[in-house]
Amino acid sequence: MNVLELTELIASSSDDFEKNNSNLKKKYFLKNIYVFNKISNMINFSQGTFGTGYPFYVLGENFQGNLPIIEEQIRYNNELIEHSRGVEDKDWICAGCLKENYDRLPDLKQICKPCPNIDNSLKPRKIINRLPDLDMWMISDDGKNNEVTRELSKLLELFNIYTSDVDPVKAINDFIEISRDIHNGNMPRKFLPIDTHVIEISSLKILLRQIPGVMMYAKRNNTKPYLPILPISYRKKWQYDDEAYNFVFDFLYSFRLFSSNRELNELVNDVRSKISNYYSEDELVKIIYNISPDSTKRRMQAPEIRRNLKQKFANWRNLKPERQEEICDYMNR
Repeated sequence: MNVLELTELIASSSDDFEKNNSNLKKKYFLKNIYVFNKISNMINFSQGTFGTGYPFYVLGENFQGNLPIIEEQIRYNNELIEHSRGVEDKDWICAGCLKENYDRLPDLKQICKPCPNIDNSLKPRKIINRLPDLDMWMISDDGKNNEVTRELSKLLELFNIYTSDVDPVKAINDFIEISRDIHNGNMPRKFLPIDTHVIEISSLKILLRQIPGVMMYAKRNNTKPYLPILPISYRKKWQYDDEAYNFVFDFLYSFRLFSSNRELNELVNDVRSKISNYYSEDELVKIIYNISPDSTKRRMQAPEIRRNLKQKFANWRNLKPERQEEICDYMNR
């Protein structure tokens, strides 16, 4: 298949998937989240999970609401086709490379990013970015990462859940099938790629407790709040990525906890309450926008996303009734 045919097929499937905001599509995402959490519950030393990214930032705390159509995704898909027009008569050389060199490829970032044989916008990682996936984080007991990652990788394989790095061509073909199933009103049997991360519970608690102070420091010094989180992540193997995530952004934008650990749940609610009682909804949306990558800034142009964020922050304010002066004192420490 030549480059233009490939990109048009991917873009059209992604467009069709994005424009479908049916209840079936929502149930499909919830099915993926449910199965991952079921796997988590099967593992010793697991303290639960949390999700970030889509669909967590577009649905309410109990997954109420509809999935909005995000025009930025459609623009992004059209951009892929435009990038392919200059090489439309050539085969996508990455498919052959991935097949031939599969066994020795560590992950797409390491082997593909420096490759000089194809335009950067048409490399596997850039193409796969057009496909939906899930970002799920497992919370492990302290000192048990090795045991948790070993069991987790076995169970993910047992349930036929993979990252896109394992077999990018298969991930593309699977998504085309998933998009077609949703379009035809059928629940897909295959799962989305899941970017899986593991973090120890004490590390997560430390990050949570630091958020209010980091935000206040940034406000005082007119800087952007940044709190790095660098989990071990499952690509083709378990590894630490080159770049950390900004936990302030993830917590405000899309953090969704699934845990029966009472202390952890209380800590999350406490931080949410303090933040939402110190900043207005508009201020928090502005903070998210200022620390977002450009792609998220464009997504936030959708009125539904901004409205959902403001409603979420309004709900946070009611989690724990605390006196405003106590909150201000906490944030000023």
